[in-house]
Amino acid sequence: MEELSDKIRELVYKDNAAELDKILEKHSYFAFRNFLSKGLLQFAAGENALNICKLLHSKGISPEDVAGQLQNTALQEAVSYNHPAVYRWLLSIGANPNGNVAALAPAIDPAVVDNNSAAVKALLEAGAEPNFLYSARNCTPLDVCLAFGHTELADLLKEYGAVQARIPFDFSEYENSGVLDHIHTHVGNILNIEFAVNPEYSLRLATIRRDRDFKLLFTNGLYKRQPRYELMVCIDYQWPVNQRLIPENNPYAFFMLILEKIAGCLKNDTPKEGMIFDRSDFDSIPWPSNMDGLMLVDYQFDKDKDTDGQTGDEDVTLWLLVPFSHPLPKNTEKLIARYKTAKWKKVGYRWQRDDTATVIPAFPEMQQA
Repeated sequence: MEELSDKIRELVYKDNAAELDKILEKHSYFAFRNFLSKGLLQFAAGENALNICKLLHSKGISPEDVAGQLQNTALQEAVSYNHPAVYRWLLSIGANPNGNVAALAPAIDPAVVDNNSAAVKALLEAGAEPNFLYSARNCTPLDVCLAFGHTELADLLKEYGAVQARIPFDFSEYENSGVLDHIHTHVGNILNIEFAVNPEYSLRLATIRRDRDFKLLFTNGLYKRQPRYELMVCIDYQWPVNQRLIPENNPYAFFMLILEKIAGCLKNDTPKEGMIFDRSDFDSIPWPSNMDGLMLVDYQFDKDKDTDGQTGDEDVTLWLLVPFSHPLPKNTEKLIARYKTAKWKKVGYRWQRDDTATVIPAFPEMQQA
């Protein structure tokens, strides 16, 4: 078996599709095995083996398949190693120009880092999101581009509407400036990017100054309701938050969608501390495997000053949705009391990791070979 695997790797290095086809005719399952921690298609794309990529696609291997630690698609591998013939062919057969939208970085990332304007332009022309927010760094391609000093490439990105997420912006321009200033002061920097989920409000992200393992996702617009409030949820720093997750029905859009659904439930109701939103009540969307529901808590942002969710912006309350797993204690009052003053790591959703600190897929059904 190992000898055959070595033979397949050698054929990939030589881009010998004819000989590989003979092997796969007898041992078809090898097309779906991992090679060097990558799927065979990703491995071939990274080795510039265009003929083998075409062969594997003809055998039903999807360009959207992911495998290995990085969970990259074949397109991401081809761009990473700058193989134009391969990535242009993948785009021509409809490969997602963003790559795997749940990966730590989009397909455009290595092209931006390497100042590869040809690859960047090819991806943008194919429909890549110019403001794709990197899960690993919570910044946009333009942030990365300018950090590396690629000014000409930055101009190209701007032509496609790219913006920086990691720059300060003027809260005074917003009607809810008091809310935004409160979050900026008591939580951390708010990213200069918004996500559209509902005409009534948008979603925004803030980094957490006191705990860099998490970030805060919150609604921006519910303050117009009566009573006035916004919803927040503290999530793992690496959890993907991107506009493209929603139309692509990606399970990793969970936190964006659950905020929308809970906001919908509260439209004709009054938020109350201790409200439970159980996964059984929202079974139309996939839930992370290590989470059973969310509890509404009036979180105290500044423990030293006993500052609760009141923002000073005419009594807009910032409700925190705290993840939990069953079984809940019978006396939830004590649990709520602990949550109100707990550190972010106690009230946030933490992505499970293995012994090597590699994230474990939150939706096992998505995991490829």
